[in-house]
Amino acid sequence: MKTSISDYENRILDILYADDITECLSDMLAIGVEVCDPSFPERERRELAERIGRGICFYGEESLNDELRHVAYLHLLVRLTHRSATYEELIRYIGTMQLETRYRFFLLTQAGHLAQKEPDIATTASRERFMAIYRRVVEGFGGETGVTLTRMKLSERLPHQ
Repeated sequence: MKTSISDYENRILDILYADDITECLSDMLAIGVEVCDPSFPERERRELAERIGRGICFYGEESLNDELRHVAYLHLLVRLTHRSATYEELIRYIGTMQLETRYRFFLLTQAGHLAQKEPDIATTASRERFMAIYRRVVEGFGGETGVTLTRMKLSERLPHQ
């Protein structure tokens, strides 16, 4: 039996409004796999994105759970709509979150993976912002470890390390 757009919408909004979204992220990922499958009609994907957009609100001051909810929403929207503007918003938002360096790194690599899978969504501006945030992450790791991290040339890197 085929899952309806309304069912997907309800499941996604239930996750996005969960008290602790971290407990539901695997469910969100599973839904993302279903609705972003190439066999899922593009028209239905866009309709689902519009419905979710109408069903969720974000406010200025956000707790960590709200921030993670916002990132999950933007990530799903990028996958559903393939819009560069949404991808840029995702990158910008990750850069403004109040997170530990390792968590920002994780979210940033997930966003980078999106751009690798769908290169058309990344613009010059989003790539520049991505690299600026990445440099901030590297500096953050350096500050935490007390080590000055420098870029290694590709020829100097050992693939097994």
